[in-house]
Amino acid sequence: MDKITIKIPATGSLVIDVAAYEGCSITGKWAADYFSDGKANNNLISNIYLFTENGTLVDSRAGYGTSDFLPGDGGIGLKHYVRSYRNPYLARNISPGTYVLAIGSYPLSQADAWAKSNSDGSSWTNYDVPRQIDLFNKYSVKVVFQLP
Repeated sequence: MDKITIKIPATGSLVIDVAAYEGCSITGKWAADYFSDGKANNNLISNIYLFTENGTLVDSRAGYGTSDFLPGDGGIGLKHYVRSYRNPYLARNISPGTYVLAIGSYPLSQADAWAKSNSDGSSWTNYDVPRQIDLFNKYSVKVVFQLP
């Protein structure tokens, strides 16, 4: 689980675009190799939470399929919250201030994201013991701020 500080200088729009889950190039539905290592082996399903610097939740997105839901999403499903299948995408208007972006492995709760802990069973290691497979928990996050 990682935390990144974001300073917003003025009112504007913020886009947070995560690339973490590489998929099948045969279907063409999402990128096959975000990290140019010749493989589509990174399968980090990530959640992101955006907090004010004092810990108040501003927004969140989960990188999971359309049948799963974020707490408090009103049951609309995550198809509105992902850019390419399992990669969280957040676009919103934002006020000036200091914010904290937390990114971690699904399922990551809001409380754990702020505490930078991992009590909810999410895996941020390089090996998934139950499934007996290697994990490649790389991610990149693109943060774009624009004035109105």
